[in-house]
Amino acid sequence: MVKVMSSGLYSTIQDLGRFGYRDQGVPVSGVMDQVAATNANLLVGNDQDMAVLECTAQGPTVQFHKSVYIALVGGDFDILLNDQPLLTHQAVRVEEGDVLVIGRARSGMRCYLAVSGGFTTPSVLNSRSFCKGITPEHTLAKGMVLPIGEKVSELPAQPSTLPLQEVGRTLNGYKGPEYDAIMDRLAGRLTNNSFTIAPQSNRLAYILEGLPPLSLPEMNTVPVQPGTVQLTPSGKLMVLMRDAQVTGGYPRIFQLTERSCNLLAQKRGGEQLTIELEKQL
Repeated sequence: MVKVMSSGLYSTIQDLGRFGYRDQGVPVSGVMDQVAATNANLLVGNDQDMAVLECTAQGPTVQFHKSVYIALVGGDFDILLNDQPLLTHQAVRVEEGDVLVIGRARSGMRCYLAVSGGFTTPSVLNSRSFCKGITPEHTLAKGMVLPIGEKVSELPAQPSTLPLQEVGRTLNGYKGPEYDAIMDRLAGRLTNNSFTIAPQSNRLAYILEGLPPLSLPEMNTVPVQPGTVQLTPSGKLMVLMRDAQVTGGYPRIFQLTERSCNLLAQKRGGEQLTIELEKQL
């Protein structure tokens, strides 16, 4: 098991998500950067959908109560194992009693800790992903004990290739259902504009600023999903993320690609982005 000695800023257990319950209003949840989390699992010999620890901006301090292999992948964080700097993006063996400190992010926004065997916190609706209102806990807390699955404690075979993490400042997406209906009001400013990430962006939605207030047509509540980009009357774009609601009442102007969702998950408040349309299939 792993004991939480300090919780960090916003640390959660996540897998690849909770599916099949959106008709009951349950968010998908799951890791924000699927590529980073998948790579962390692969490095320690796990299946890619095993639960990992997602750290946001500043991670927790944890102590291991069994010998396991770990891997940390994602943003560039200050990381110490027993007060010594720890290399990331590779499998490392830790022993019983070892203390891991995941400090502040130097760049990027999130990193993922995978342990051999995966974290085996309780499964709720077929997922271990923490989510407020769905699971008993929605973030780590000091003193919490995180169970780990059983796995042979041998050096895992290192994968020869790993999925590439995305870099850059361009989000790609397809036209949303209301895109054409409001384009005349925007005069091309959606794809010829630089947007700034608002500091209040989180697992529910990233807020992009860069347009003036707009007069928008009223519309009924409609289905939305992670990656849906809504345009609000304030001129802000709401990019729905993994913990987003399942319906919304603002025009859906884009649907981001999965690549762009992973890219956005590593961005922080104040960074600037552009949006480009993909060719429709």
